Amino acid sequence: MTPFPDQSGYRRSGHYSTPPQKRPEVKTNFSLRYASNPRDAKNYDTARLREEFLVERLMVPDEINLTYSMYDRLIVGGAMPVDEALRLEPVDILRADYFTERREVGIINVGGAGTVTVEGETYTIGFKEALYTEGFKDTRQLIKSK
Repeated sequence: MTPFPDQSGYRRSGHYSTPPQKRPEVKTNFSLRYASNPRDAKNYDTARLREEFLVERLMVPDEINLTYSMYDRLIVGGAMPVDEALRLEPVDILRADYFTERREVGIINVGGAGTVTVEGETYTIGFKEALYTEGFKDTRQLIKSK
């Protein structure tokens, strides 16, 4: 099943309140998911469980894909810089001037060597290495492949 079966960007079933937002200037896709009632979720079949909880299309070349879940206001995301650096910018639902205004970010590299630039300082992270950041205001933080 494709994540968005029609061209409108809306999934016709499920509990999504917004279509994915595509912001070409920063190459970020964003979707929102509401929490499911535990009594309802007990009755979901496999297809429904996948629809409600599986995050697909996480790693797409030269894009940042974010899914905001109402479970603990968690954002799951993937960034895959291939031909260009990617910039982490706030999405509308955060109501913030910068992504980490009220958030922390854990970056785990699951690909080739890369760099992350935070407030002018560049960190090299290799495969299976991690970087933790919080409260950085510089909107020029970049994620790049080496």
